[in-house]
Amino acid sequence: MARHRIAVALLVPQPQAAELDGLRRALGAAERERVPPHITLASPVNLRDAELRDA
Repeated sequence: MARHRIAVALLVPQPQAAELDGLRRALGAAERERVPPHITLASPVNLRDAELRDA
């Protein structure tokens, strides 16, 4: 059964995203390449297919 990682976040618009990305690069953020600058509203959770359909 497949699992999905779900979160709620606001993406930061340009040019602020570029500034934040520079800071993330300087701090060595490993996920910087696959996760854009954002503000997390609800932490990620793992859901199964059935749970996702019921959500």
